[in-house]
Order: sequence, then C-alpha cells, then structure tokens
Amino acid sequence: MTEASVTVILTGPQQDALDAYRRSANPVISRDEALQSILSEWLAHHTMSASPDGEADEGLKPDELNASNDI
Repeated sequence: MTEASVTVILTGPQQDALDAYRRSANPVISRDEALQSILSEWLAHHTMSASPDGEADEGLKPDELNASNDI
C-alpha cells in the first residue's frame, strides 16, 4: 500500500474535538493516529467502491449488462 502525507488545517472546535477523541483512546493516541482512525472508520462505513476483501468493485462486465439492470 502506498502512503501519502496530508496537511490538514483544523478550526478551533475541530481541534478540540480531535483532542477529546484522542484522549478517550486507551492509551492516548497522537493526533496523526486519531485522524487515521477517524478516516479509516468513516471510509469503512461510507465507501462503496471496495469489497470486503479490499478489491475494487469494477461493476458488471459488458456481457452482463441488459435492460433489467438499468437504473
């Protein structure tokens, strides 16, 4: 897996909420770890492009397309 570095600018309330989240972890985690945890959890619940095995969902193959699966 390729890693990437991301710079995030947080508002005061967002920073307070992030710090509260990381302090609630046992043991206390860093802000980086807290952001990774929050993002991973959000993506697990909102991403529809990956299957449970981590492979991308490429949809139906052309020969599987027909009028019954039109939206």
